Amino acid sequence: MSRNKRVVVIPMKENNQRLSGKNVKLLGGTPLYQWCLSTMCEVDVDRIVLDIWGSQLATQVTTELLQLHADGTIENDAPEISVIPRIPELRDEMIGGDKLLAPFVTDPGTIYMQAHVTSPFVSPEAYTAAFEQFDEDPDFECTASVTSIQQRVWYRGTPVNFNVFGTIQRTQDLTSVDVENGAFFAFRGSYYLREGNRFGTSRKQAVMSLEYPDTVDIDTAEDFEEAERVVAQMAGGGDD
Repeated sequence: MSRNKRVVVIPMKENNQRLSGKNVKLLGGTPLYQWCLSTMCEVDVDRIVLDIWGSQLATQVTTELLQLHADGTIENDAPEISVIPRIPELRDEMIGGDKLLAPFVTDPGTIYMQAHVTSPFVSPEAYTAAFEQFDEDPDFECTASVTSIQQRVWYRGTPVNFNVFGTIQRTQDLTSVDVENGAFFAFRGSYYLREGNRFGTSRKQAVMSLEYPDTVDIDTAEDFEEAERVVAQMAGGGDD
């Protein structure tokens, strides 16, 4: 099976509204962004782009990457890693993730992935499985990571996945509802260049359900505390 070229874009910004400095906040003694980066270095990709908004953050990350290369944490056969300052016209809190990809998506034949450092526990196997969908089906265009919820879900007073009339379905018999968790989006360059988005408008798309703790997404201080509990459990020092 032939493999398409693979490029990963990881957006980062210096000033985070809900949790200040979260991208470099230490999680288990390691800056948060390095969890995603080190995992991605285990995946068969050609290039990793760190799209950074903030000069101090860019300087810190560049310095730390040099050290990671020097001490062998990032090995010589790792993918090419580039630190790219975000272009001025995209330095706006109201600009969505789709638009941030525009400077990097240039080749129709390349498979691009936008991954987020706020999802530190996504496994290399999950990233690999996302990429392999494109190799297995030349018509497949895009995928997004989701959390599947098998519970009774309501939206604005209306049941989404169950019938309130007649026999109440058992939870295990409900149709699951998929919620984007933001861990990653992957897509063909041709799809993005045609549609201007990373996921959602293709006839050849699919979601990819992740399991806990891959689904942990850090936006708030409470989320970070949850991530710290996961790290403690991984080290054998936390409660089950």
